[in-house]
Amino acid sequence: MAARPDGLSAAAVSYGPEIRALALYFLVRQHLPVERTREVIIELCGVAVSTGWLHSLLALGADAVDKPVEAIEERIAAEPVAGFDETPLKVGPKGEKRYVLSASTTLFTLFTLGRRDKASFRMFLLGRMLGVVVHDRYSLYDNAEFDGFLHQLCVSHYADLRVTRVSHLRGGCGAGQGVVP
Repeated sequence: MAARPDGLSAAAVSYGPEIRALALYFLVRQHLPVERTREVIIELCGVAVSTGWLHSLLALGADAVDKPVEAIEERIAAEPVAGFDETPLKVGPKGEKRYVLSASTTLFTLFTLGRRDKASFRMFLLGRMLGVVVHDRYSLYDNAEFDGFLHQLCVSHYADLRVTRVSHLRGGCGAGQGVVP
C-alpha cells in the first residue's frame, strides 16, 4: 500500500484537494444544499461522500480564507468612507433570525453573519473605523463605544427626503449639507 499523500487526514477515507475544492465551490459559490452537492459529487466524480464530510468542509474553507478576509477588513477600516448595512436573514431553527452585516467601499465588500447587537457590530469593523461610516441610523451606530468615525446618513433608506443646506437645520448633520423631511 502506498503512503498517504501530504494534506490528507489519517481518516479511514480521505478525499484530495480537488474533490474538496469542487464540493466547496458547489456549496458556497453555487449555493447548492448539502444533499444536492452530495448527489452532484457522486454523479460527476463517482465518489460517495457523506453529508457530514460536506458540512465539515465549510469550516475548513473559512479557515483557508482567514488571512485574505483579515486583509480586506484592514483595507475597509482604513478607507476614508465605507458603507454599512444589516439585512435580516432567516437561519437555523424556525423563527431564528440573524443579519447579514455588510461593509463596502468602492473596491471591497465584506459580509458576515451576525446579530443587531453591540458584540456583532464591534466584531464587524465598527470598533476600528476611523473615516466616514455611511449607515441607516440604526441606534447601535451611535453607541459611545464606536466613536472613532464620522456619520453620514444613507439617503437611499429615505427616498422621500430632500437635501438642503445645514444652515436651514438645527444642529446640522454633515459638512455643509443635511437632510430634512
